[in-house]
Amino acid sequence: MGVDVTVLVDGGRKTNHCSRGPAQRKVTDVTLVEVRLSDATVRWIEQDLASVYPGAHVKDRYPLMPRYNTTGLGTGQAALTFHFDPLDPGDYEIVVQSTQDDGQTQETVLSLHVWLMEATIIH
Repeated sequence: MGVDVTVLVDGGRKTNHCSRGPAQRKVTDVTLVEVRLSDATVRWIEQDLASVYPGAHVKDRYPLMPRYNTTGLGTGQAALTFHFDPLDPGDYEIVVQSTQDDGQTQETVLSLHVWLMEATIIH
């Protein structure tokens, strides 16, 4: 089970008609900084959910640091992929940092909503 995540990162594109310089920058690095449960989700679990289901609490420890792979470094588009097994429902924030060949660095926070499903087989 769990969640497989792929983040695509594009190098910056030239926005003018200057004949100098590349039309698109190359991505030189992509890093998964962390995966965390949003503050709003923590409050929802610890307050709203716990008021309906006594004992409800955040199960995992955050931030998560799953292992990841990158492909396409040195080109105009790179990909970062990873897998994680969420223990808590709600909104996860995925923090990714990317760098292109002119040294510009960007940190981006992406949101992923997770529903947990439970199944019981009765025999």
